[in-house]
Amino acid sequence: MRGNYTITIIYKSGTDSGILEILHGINVIYTKDMYNTVNRYNQSITFQYNLLFNKTDDFRIRVNGKNDLSTGYNIYISKVDIFKGV
Repeated sequence: MRGNYTITIIYKSGTDSGILEILHGINVIYTKDMYNTVNRYNQSITFQYNLLFNKTDDFRIRVNGKNDLSTGYNIYISKVDIFKGV
C-alpha cells in the first residue's frame, strides 16, 4: 500500500556475518554489511521507505555476499518492525 514506512531491525553483528539486503518486490531498498570484529548484540537499524504506488509485493530479507574479513555469510535478526505512517 502506498505511504511512508518506518522499518526497524534488531540484529547481532559479528565475525561470521554477511551483507544484508532488504527488498520490496525485486527492488533493493536497503543494504547493510553486518560484519564486525567482535560479536555485538541488540544492534539496530531504522530507516524510512516511501512507497509511491499501491503495490502488494512482499518485503524480503536476504544475504547478498560478505565482507572480505568475515568468516561466513550469516545474518542474525531477532526482530523486524514495519510501521506505516499516517
